[in-house]
Amino acid sequence: MIEEKPSTELRALSIALVIRPFVGVIGGTERVLVTLANGLVAKGHRVTVLHWDEQDGPAGFPLAPEVSQVNLRRPTVRWWSYLGLDRIQYWRVRHPIQWYAHNAPFRRALVGWLQAHCPDVAIGFGPCANTPLLLAARQTGVPAVASIHFTPEIDYSEKDRRIPKYELKRRLGALRHAAATHVLLPEYADLFSADVTRKTIAIPNTVTPGITRAVGRVPRRPVVLGLGRLEPLKNFADLVEAWARIADHHPAWTVEIHGEGELRTELEGLIAAHRLQGSCRLPGWAPDVPSTLASATLFCLPSITEGFPLAALEALACGLPVVGYGDVPGLTAIVRHEENGLLVSRSEGPAGLAAALDRLIRDEDLRRRLSAAAPASVAGYSEEAFLTRWLDLIGRVVNHRRVPRPAVEEPLGPFER
Repeated sequence: MIEEKPSTELRALSIALVIRPFVGVIGGTERVLVTLANGLVAKGHRVTVLHWDEQDGPAGFPLAPEVSQVNLRRPTVRWWSYLGLDRIQYWRVRHPIQWYAHNAPFRRALVGWLQAHCPDVAIGFGPCANTPLLLAARQTGVPAVASIHFTPEIDYSEKDRRIPKYELKRRLGALRHAAATHVLLPEYADLFSADVTRKTIAIPNTVTPGITRAVGRVPRRPVVLGLGRLEPLKNFADLVEAWARIADHHPAWTVEIHGEGELRTELEGLIAAHRLQGSCRLPGWAPDVPSTLASATLFCLPSITEGFPLAALEALACGLPVVGYGDVPGLTAIVRHEENGLLVSRSEGPAGLAAALDRLIRDEDLRRRLSAAAPASVAGYSEEAFLTRWLDLIGRVVNHRRVPRPAVEEPLGPFER
């Protein structure tokens, strides 16, 4: 790794941030993009968010007025579906057709915009944006950074069987054209080939500015909070199952799982099956996340896997002890067992989560101790540190300097290993 102090002294740059979709989407990746965009324009840079949505509209999080937002999508005809090509059984034929139909219009639109505006650098967010961007950047000569906001084991390996083989091949191949690849933790870089790893750098997420503004202003309620998309990888069913084991012992407490997604109906059925309608709620997306965090007492994230969980990071910043599984690298990077939360073995499943939650509810001294330690444990994940690292990476790309071996250069808090 190059021992070099990061520098944020850059001329005013034109920076494109690329994502699909973006309009009205509420998620961790979108929040990080907005935080980066707002921070970059505050430093004097020109930022344009390029996205691909069915309709125009505002972002799910507030963008600074200086940030430009461009929807590159135009109405298209699903010709591959009309011709029945999506029903071809042989994947070596079907998958390339599907990939081309899904990505070629976006790539062409990116090529046109990059050629017309010639930004100093373009940064893609997530694999659905990274691959078309990197192919477009190769064609136009604009340096591009692939930003990966989940564990590469899911988005860039055969571990996730939902990714068609041809799609995976194109994702991995496109990374070779990146001027740099961004991951959330240093160990994630080792999952790539050597030529990609050499150009990879780790920058963790930041605590969203203003997320703690309601702490101390709203009263704490006896609530175990969950926050995130209602999808399989978030695994909120385990939280419902855990609560079913201990709800009768804590009638004053409730569970709230804020979010939306494909598993809402399934989770509602599970809540009804355990007769938890009075103490376990699915309120939908939280309209005011700072107040939602500030008014809860405990946070539970039972995910199967995480890149670097923004929800847990912000829960700690707001003084909520976090409960989760101890085999999730993104979670264990910020949660220290018995210091700012409790981690349980995956083999224990919902029973382990139930025991940890029951212990924290019963033991007020433990709960207060973990709560008091939580904000300091994530103090190093500040917006300024986040922007400094990103500006250093952007500077290296723009100035054609070598990207250092993946590492987080500064200590990130008192619990940093």
